[in-house]
Amino acid sequence: MTARFPEEVHRLRAAIAPLRALACDMQHESSRQEGGKRVRPPLCPARRRFGNLACSHTSARLLLRDAWLLLEKAGDTNAPEQLALLAKIDYEISILDYRRYDAEAAGDAAAVADCIASHRSLGEEIEALKATTLAALDAAWVENPVS
Repeated sequence: MTARFPEEVHRLRAAIAPLRALACDMQHESSRQEGGKRVRPPLCPARRRFGNLACSHTSARLLLRDAWLLLEKAGDTNAPEQLALLAKIDYEISILDYRRYDAEAAGDAAAVADCIASHRSLGEEIEALKATTLAALDAAWVENPVS
């Protein structure tokens, strides 16, 4: 291990711990008819998006990626599987964002409800991955404490 490894583990753990998958239901993709136009609400404030692992417009999941890349470099054999899971969740959240908008635009309430349920399920998956990530970082910290 390099001398910086324990410090990087600590930094990533501290950054990841407060993140949450908020059940926002992708409200920014809702819409209403107003004066012959479809009007959508603005994106959530940047501060809220930053901490929301389930948001399509966040960079928070990059911290999970960075943690698993560091753990992979350190020899964690679970890292490739966890990186693949993260990529799958990230893709599904991104696509779901578009599906919700399309369902709203079509006035398909059942499809909107399905998107909301799927988003909540993905939120649970990303929370579970966050817990796995924190546990792996804790294990790496114990194996390589700062001197």
